[in-house]
Amino acid sequence: MSIELKISILDGGTIDLTMQENSKLSDLRSAIKNQTGIEEDKQRLIYLGRVLKEDKLLTEYNIHSGVCIQLVKAPVLP
Repeated sequence: MSIELKISILDGGTIDLTMQENSKLSDLRSAIKNQTGIEEDKQRLIYLGRVLKEDKLLTEYNIHSGVCIQLVKAPVLP
């Protein structure tokens, strides 16, 4: 079964992604990189006010079809 997600980017853009129900957060980060060019380690993903850090299954974060995940590009440190 697939999960339809909206990724809202801080710059105002939005991308739509389709992920498999058994996808991990690392899979989502890779799909976002393919769409936006933002490296996985520069992605800060926020859902329901929580920063998603651990590489869990999307369903473990209660992520399901129709949700919107916020994407903030992490600042580049000198």
